[in-house]
Amino acid sequence: MNRNKGTGILSALLGIVVILYTMTIPNPRSTADMLGPRAFPYITGTLLVVCGIGLFLQKSDKEKPFLTKHQWKRLLAICSVYLAYSLLLWAFGFLIATPLCLFTLSTMFSAGKKVPWWGRILYAVGLTAVLYFCFFTLLGMSLPVGKFVRLII
Repeated sequence: MNRNKGTGILSALLGIVVILYTMTIPNPRSTADMLGPRAFPYITGTLLVVCGIGLFLQKSDKEKPFLTKHQWKRLLAICSVYLAYSLLLWAFGFLIATPLCLFTLSTMFSAGKKVPWWGRILYAVGLTAVLYFCFFTLLGMSLPVGKFVRLII
């Protein structure tokens, strides 16, 4: 499978997921009114499906693999980190899970380069502090605290 076919399949599947989740958005307006909170997500999902089908059906001169075996392993590792991040976010909250995830990802992406461990820690803690400041202080949003942290507090 080449890159266009793989990207087409992923795009079409993402579009279908967007359309399915859009059905869960409450629509306070009457059914006769076409514009509402569901309109833009439906359009986006439909465009993703149409473009995905177009990419899948497009003919390619060169047949290159979508991802090499090494790239698939890296993609799986990155997805595993994000899955672990979502579980850590639920369990321990933003201030603990985010620097751990950022440190892990920066370590993965800096493989083969001489980046000191303290630089990766500084990056993870610094970016977490900036994100916390932006969302909590400037925007007034609450960030996840975590189930286990709530038991302690």
